Amino acid sequence: MRADDVGDVITTEDDRACDRLHCTGCDLKVLTFDDMRWDFGTDYLFLRNNYPAVGGKLVPSSGSRAYGCQCSHRSVRGLQAQKEKSLKWVCGMH
Repeated sequence: MRADDVGDVITTEDDRACDRLHCTGCDLKVLTFDDMRWDFGTDYLFLRNNYPAVGGKLVPSSGSRAYGCQCSHRSVRGLQAQKEKSLKWVCGMH
């Protein structure tokens, strides 16, 4: 895995997303939800107060994946390298 890739990360060996993300901001595991996206009303306070029971703000969305920790959340479709500086997600190593 390339060290600078976080989020919905693709590996160099085969195209797959990292499933062991860890947030250095809140020091918690990044949860993943296949075929789901975050409701548009999802915010920091909801995540902070409800992690890890965050299912109430997930919406079915075929082909999407929702990622979230106690301080950040993202919804993505397909594989992509995550280069967003505001996310503090790193690979927990495989």
